[in-house]
Amino acid sequence: MRILGVAVTVALVASPVVAYAQTVPVDPGPIGKGKPIIGTTQNLPSLDSSDPYDAGPGFAPQLRGIYENGTIRALQKDVAKQARQTIRAWQRQHPKASKPAVIFDVDDTMLNNYEEYSTNDPAFSYDHAKDVQFALECKATANVPVRRLYRQLVADGFRIGIITGRPQDQRSATRDCLRERGFQEWNTLITRTDATSSLSSARFKAKARKSLQDKGWTIVASVGDQISDMSYGRLKYGFLMPNSMYYLP
Repeated sequence: MRILGVAVTVALVASPVVAYAQTVPVDPGPIGKGKPIIGTTQNLPSLDSSDPYDAGPGFAPQLRGIYENGTIRALQKDVAKQARQTIRAWQRQHPKASKPAVIFDVDDTMLNNYEEYSTNDPAFSYDHAKDVQFALECKATANVPVRRLYRQLVADGFRIGIITGRPQDQRSATRDCLRERGFQEWNTLITRTDATSSLSSARFKAKARKSLQDKGWTIVASVGDQISDMSYGRLKYGFLMPNSMYYLP
């Protein structure tokens, strides 16, 4: 779907009893207003909420279903296909663009953390210690449709930027894990530092994109699983990979 403007309406997977819906305020900033964000819905609330997210015993089986029956993979393939077509069309129209690039997020974009969240207690809650261990031990699998898109873009000559909310002390583990999962090359990998630790994900990633633009990059697209991977602009297009497990502003 195409998401425009400053508010996004999302719905949880329908339960047999009741469906929940909620409006999430999204401020794309003056540069990003009116830019298309292409992708699928997400479930809420936020991982950094004062009331931590817990899918609950009624919702967890539905989440397991859409991740284990191929639904998520099919949606990823659809978004990746849209990304490929749109980016290639842009490339044909702008053959002389300066340093054309595509930005990727890591968690639940390049890598799949379903095993982590589905085995938390309670299921689909957030466990910081386990999250750190999961990252350091490279327990995530590759999201195959995203990896295919990444490889196509590398072959097409695009610069690849990776911007992740993971902290600096996970940088080496993240680099090694990405390569182990088939993402062999990129131009830059940006992680959070002490200076950016207090910023929201949206602000941090927009600031990182600006730093690349300041180096002459033309950011054609951002591929991520959160609206915050593309809020505040600094890109031509946003492609939202499905993530029904959590929301991060």
